[in-house]
Amino acid sequence: MSKITYINTGWTPERKIRWMEDQIEKWNKHGTDLEFMNFEYDEEVSELDTEIAYIRFRTAEGLENQMPSKYRKEEYDEAFSELIEKKEREYEESVSGEIKYIQTPEAMRKYRDKTKVYDLLEDEVPMPDSIKLEEYDDFEDFLSKHGEVCIKPARGNQGQGITKVEEKGSRYYLTTNIDIENIEESSHEAFKEYDLSEEEFEEFFQKYSEISDGPSALIQEWINPRKIDGKIFDLRTYSVFNENHHGARIGEEGLTTNLSTGVKTEDRVLPAQTLIKKGVLTGEEKADIEHYSNKASDLMDVELLACDWYLADEPLMLEANTSPGTILTVVAEDYSPEHLLVDKIVEREYGEELGELIEESKNQRKRMIEENFL
Repeated sequence: MSKITYINTGWTPERKIRWMEDQIEKWNKHGTDLEFMNFEYDEEVSELDTEIAYIRFRTAEGLENQMPSKYRKEEYDEAFSELIEKKEREYEESVSGEIKYIQTPEAMRKYRDKTKVYDLLEDEVPMPDSIKLEEYDDFEDFLSKHGEVCIKPARGNQGQGITKVEEKGSRYYLTTNIDIENIEESSHEAFKEYDLSEEEFEEFFQKYSEISDGPSALIQEWINPRKIDGKIFDLRTYSVFNENHHGARIGEEGLTTNLSTGVKTEDRVLPAQTLIKKGVLTGEEKADIEHYSNKASDLMDVELLACDWYLADEPLMLEANTSPGTILTVVAEDYSPEHLLVDKIVEREYGEELGELIEESKNQRKRMIEENFL
């Protein structure tokens, strides 16, 4: 069988590395010739003798922490692009065989910007009504149209910088996790509420719009989603080589359900099947979500994409992330998107030799979900 190397680039928690290594070991017992390698962005790549290398880029967290602004403006984009290009050259010089990117370097560079993702997908998938944060008059018209809106930094992540704006008469009510007096230096603050006059809000808007030369944020209509057991949630859908893995992320407080704050994940994640069982999601809606998540993955030219959905009158895609965290699991740590990624590489490269075993693995995934959640 062909020798296949799966190369993970960027800092990765030990737990996730263990998941991938364990899954590769499982397949190698059935005769595959898989190996796993992990390189930091600043780690030199040695010569790699392999027939095919699958390369995945992760967000460079160490680089993010060095940036003067936590909103990932031009300095970060330029530095991150340089890292990607440098690593791309290293792999092309070091890998003896064919290279297949799980996320193309171009997609990684381009689609860190939410406004560019929206430009690509707005006519292709159901999304909330949105505009780019540019001119104040345009924002005022958009806010008057919807009454409540959500501002998301174009290059933010982990729920950072999310701001809800509600207009009531001549007052503007903000709920945000940034320091509105010092936007450039804000870190991940707790959510606070502000009551601003029109003059104060216009000053806030001006500061926000100056974060970068291009559109600094995406502004979306505020969506009041369905709840489960009285709690807000979003549905994260991973498209992994066009197979899907779901997790409903249950919110604790504030405006975001992001799980990057150190909480116990299994306490706040439910599989899509549980939503169906509780009557919060229909099977038809789940199929639509999978269809559009895979379509977004194809349009963005990546084999791994995380799409975040709200369930309103219909499912609406809030955003799509080319370098997502993959902490969500179907059953605790038994099966995650990391496991699925390895399985899909095996399916793609060893399908002819291991057809029956691969089919049994797929059926086993289905049985695991049915036995635990249906």
